[in-house]
Amino acid sequence: MTCDPLTHLHGAAGHEGHVGLMTAFTSAGDAHRSGPLSTAFGIKRIYFAANNKDWKLDCNSGDQQDCISECQREFKGDALATHECVASVQRAYSMMPGGGGQIPTCFPVTSRAFVQGKGWTRLSDIDVGDCLLTSTSSSCEPHFEPVVGWLHYEAPSAKRRHRFLRLTTTRLGDVADLYLSPEHLVLTNRGYVPANQVSCNDTTVFKLSALDHQLRRHRVQSVQAVELVDSGLACPLLPGGKVVIEGVLCSCYSPPRGMSMSHDTIHALVAPLRNGIIPLPPKAKGGAFVYYESLASVVRLFT
Repeated sequence: MTCDPLTHLHGAAGHEGHVGLMTAFTSAGDAHRSGPLSTAFGIKRIYFAANNKDWKLDCNSGDQQDCISECQREFKGDALATHECVASVQRAYSMMPGGGGQIPTCFPVTSRAFVQGKGWTRLSDIDVGDCLLTSTSSSCEPHFEPVVGWLHYEAPSAKRRHRFLRLTTTRLGDVADLYLSPEHLVLTNRGYVPANQVSCNDTTVFKLSALDHQLRRHRVQSVQAVELVDSGLACPLLPGGKVVIEGVLCSCYSPPRGMSMSHDTIHALVAPLRNGIIPLPPKAKGGAFVYYESLASVVRLFT
């Protein structure tokens, strides 16, 4: 897959604001079916849906990693059921008091990337092969690269909520907010850092300028933690490992849970996914998240 050279960016500035936040969560009437059974020590039972069926998993230990391992044992050979089980475990732990777990780090599906020939397009409407605006870290010269797959994709659901950080920048009247998970890497004046390490007023990100559509340094004006309902999760994978989301240059990656890794290290480790050596599951089946977690397990054996 190849993309045409970048010549101009019509409509790169002045795009509409991000979809409004929703504050209503799962109703009490649905809790008996979709809510996890938990104790003070962790999650004991998970309910989820996959392949048009309702599933139940007992996690007797109550430990998050043990629950994930149980998902992988119980549904071995069924990639979609495994994926949904793991994602359900992580969501359940993330909603426990104190945030007992972490959910996959991505963008809301309503976030937009700039698609060649289409303009600003929601991630939910982007497919493999679409050419997205990106850049190299060294030159920050924008160009297009094709989507080779999805590291993670979860369709929106009114019964699911996800935690994000909202990064706001202001420059020459061009205002746009970037929503991303706290551990997701974003390029700053300090290199690639997790979003939760971005601070106001002393951190700059690289964002499209309203004047010349080049990536320029923009100071972060505010960082706010939010919870969204019906947001979904999406993270496209490009050959260069970077993508412009809502005008801001971001990494396609986040460090695997419990690990500290640089953008370049993760980029090298996912080469089999980027180069087609390991086929990427389709968007409809959740993307490569399960494989990404398996990769982290392999790395832990040697560290």
